[in-house]
Parts: sequence; structure tokens; C-alpha cells
Amino acid sequence: MKRCWATTAMVGMAVLLAGFASAQGYDKKTIEKMLTDGAKKLNSPNAAEHEQGIGFILGYITCAYRTQYIPVAVKALKDPNPTVRSYAAQTLEKIAAKEAIPDLIALLDDAVNDVSDRAAYALGTIGDTSAVPGITRALESAKAQKKTSRAAMFQESLDEISGKSPTEHTHCP
Repeated sequence: MKRCWATTAMVGMAVLLAGFASAQGYDKKTIEKMLTDGAKKLNSPNAAEHEQGIGFILGYITCAYRTQYIPVAVKALKDPNPTVRSYAAQTLEKIAAKEAIPDLIALLDDAVNDVSDRAAYALGTIGDTSAVPGITRALESAKAQKKTSRAAMFQESLDEISGKSPTEHTHCP
């Protein structure tokens, strides 16, 4: 998918975090501590801690913890910080959170392009057809507003869901 430089940098940092966690082969106790710490930081009144909190969750989340942390990530989609919203969308993508599709669709209208692009990317990678009406609506809106880069991102998500564009959809058992 096409992404602006800032989105690529954010995704790169998040992937680095995620790769670091899995490359280290952390034990269950460490993973649980980092996820718990991440959730605490997201609930902190200090907004500066939110970014670190969602970074912990993105970096350490596995399918085994999806049920417990989907509500945490969904709540983070509404954070005032666009980086937190973007990382939350990526977290939901990583654990194939089909339950969060309506919340990700709402993010397609985000004022920050990087956030709406990340939500579109997440929806395409999750690959569930229930997202098609919401993405189609966002695509038509972007076309009407002559926002060609956003329209291209939304079209790519639709192509991924339909199988026109090759992608490896995320799955959790």
C-alpha cells in the first residue's frame, strides 16, 4: 500500500518494537508484565505515557492475549494522540480483531491521514468482508473530496479484502 513517509516511519518503529519482543523470545511472565504495564500507562492521567503504553501492547501482544486486550486497544483508538490511535489500529490488526472492525471503520474519517491510512491498512490485512461497506463509504467520500491518496488507500484495502491485491491476512486461532 502507498503510505506517506510519516506513516512508514511510524509503522517501522512499531514493527521494530514487535520484532524485538518476539525475537527475544520473552517468557509468559515478561509478556504479561509488559502488557499490564502498557495498559496502566494507557490509563494514566499523564497523556505522555499513552504512547509508550500502546507501544508496549503492540510490541508484546500475541493471540493468546487478544480477548483481554482488544478493549484496551479499542479505547486507545479514541486517544487524542494520533500516534496512539495508529499503534492501536496496528495492534488490532496484529491480533486479527474482527470484533473491532466498526471501531476501525470509524477511524477512516480521522483528520490525520496517517491514522486513517493505518486503519485502512488494518482493515485490509484483517481481511473480513464485513468492513467492505464502511471502506466503500470512505472511498466514495474521499473521491468526492478529491483526496486521491486517501481514496487509493481505501481502494487498496478493498482490493486486499476481495483478493485482487495479494496480502497475508492476519489470523488468530
